[in-house]
Amino acid sequence: AWEGGHTTGKAGSVFKSSEESLRELAERIYLLYSLGFKRAVDIVGDQYNLTKEERIALSKIIRDPTESLLNAIKLMPIGCLLGRELGIDGFNVLITIETALMGNPVFLSTDGFVRDLRMSYSKYKPSNLFFEAARHLASVLREVEPKMAFLYLDSPVSHSAEIAKELRDILDGIADVIVTKGADSIVSQHEVSASSDVLVIKKAKCVVDIPSAVLDKLGIEPVALLPWQVSVLRRKSEYVSGW
Repeated sequence: AWEGGHTTGKAGSVFKSSEESLRELAERIYLLYSLGFKRAVDIVGDQYNLTKEERIALSKIIRDPTESLLNAIKLMPIGCLLGRELGIDGFNVLITIETALMGNPVFLSTDGFVRDLRMSYSKYKPSNLFFEAARHLASVLREVEPKMAFLYLDSPVSHSAEIAKELRDILDGIADVIVTKGADSIVSQHEVSASSDVLVIKKAKCVVDIPSAVLDKLGIEPVALLPWQVSVLRRKSEYVSGW
């Protein structure tokens, strides 16, 4: 069952399948994508009677190979933030870190970005670990020293103004916290964007994966469903270790 938008258990409670079965589903979807089937997720979903939530989750992890390549081209090492202006998709970045801190799985998608499986942020309520995630974000920003950093929160999300107030105290000037409508489009306009949202990535000049950097420092490894992704994890680790 879906529990408050987060997943629990080794493979995540959004999935009825075991992690082994989940890997098989991922391989089938990726193969169909590679053969040119744009509806790969739905084809496999129909074959295995997957729920709507399972299909959405798989579509976040297993991307179309062409889209994966275009997204991956924009993904830059976190250390390249030195002296650059950064726009952060606040809820997107912090909730992914929070999910991992809760012990719930986050996944390495085929475009190289780490993602959680939350369906929607509109009724999101932060746990204490959300603000712990913000402290880890602050630690990363201190190390990489961007020229300026701006963290955007979507105003339609419940209690975003109160959340912003607490984040300002935690970040203590390391990043400006701004509550606004259409945060995604603003984030993508910065010199560098921090988000795993495919719409932000598509519009952005270049992108960093802050959750991946935080998880690497904490020794938390995202779930990689496809065999070739293991080498991707190694390369991402080398990027972080080169700060």
